[in-house]
Amino acid sequence: MGSVANSVSDEIGHFFQTKKGLCQEDSLSPFFQIIVADMLTIFTNRAKEEGQLSGVMPHLVHGGLLVLQYTNNTIALMENDLEQA
Repeated sequence: MGSVANSVSDEIGHFFQTKKGLCQEDSLSPFFQIIVADMLTIFTNRAKEEGQLSGVMPHLVHGGLLVLQYTNNTIALMENDLEQA
């Protein structure tokens, strides 16, 4: 059992305890990571369409860029607005 927190713009949020989890070596781990990353993309795109989020670099990517994914890493890119995050 561990304690984790989220960091947004170098501000660390409240810590919370982890209970049960999936080990990185588990054979199902990559599938769950893909499902979670896909759902994050769906939710952020929906929020962008509704005007709740704005992507960064709209001059390079139509509508702005919100999510980057590479192997088992997901990066959410947003304007510097804590309420949006």
